[in-house]
Amino acid sequence: MPYTSHPLSEMEAAQPMRREPLCYLTPEEREMLRSQCTITTMPRHNRVYVEGERADKMFLIVRGKVKTTMQSVGDKEVIVKLATDMDFIGYRAMFSSERHTATAVTVDETTIITMPKAVTMELIGKNPLFASFVIKLLATELRIVRHRSISLLTKQVRGRLADSLLFLKKKYGYAGGTQKINVKLSREELASLSNMTTANAIRTLSAFAEEGVVSVDGRSITVCNEDELVKISKMG
Repeated sequence: MPYTSHPLSEMEAAQPMRREPLCYLTPEEREMLRSQCTITTMPRHNRVYVEGERADKMFLIVRGKVKTTMQSVGDKEVIVKLATDMDFIGYRAMFSSERHTATAVTVDETTIITMPKAVTMELIGKNPLFASFVIKLLATELRIVRHRSISLLTKQVRGRLADSLLFLKKKYGYAGGTQKINVKLSREELASLSNMTTANAIRTLSAFAEEGVVSVDGRSITVCNEDELVKISKMG
């Protein structure tokens, strides 16, 4: 579906500027960001960037959800990252001056601020608080990737799916006072996130539902017994 990008207005910049990490910027830096960045609202299933593209910018999600995917053997899609409000994406390839090694796709309608590399590097060079946030971001990302890699390599299908559901809950939270995970993924996407076949994801999710660990309504998943889900994850 088509979409348009336009310069960041003062009203559009107001909300993200109040939140970390943009709240660390000086008035002059905020004006530079506003004048040199663009904002885009994309519908669901649109690509933010694609594998092989030149990484000369990074992206800040103002609101919405994005998945980052890679192709494995047999052209199987593997979800390597999930992002949501006030998360940065596309920065690893930008900082390393490489082309993107993955593709980022919107999961819901998503509003994104595009930050050119020159702007980002100037902010890092001038603002220690912003630079510290970026360093922390990279360290946190490395920890998550390491944990997910160990889980996908060492656990059985039940443990991997339990890990994925707990990961989704931590990333997106519960919706409106319920225990319904605040994101809707297809069975194929759940399988991709858990490094298993779609059939195994369907079968294991159904088993969790029968055991009263979760309840399922289409793409909506409600965690009925989080302690048991944690136990399954630890058992592997």
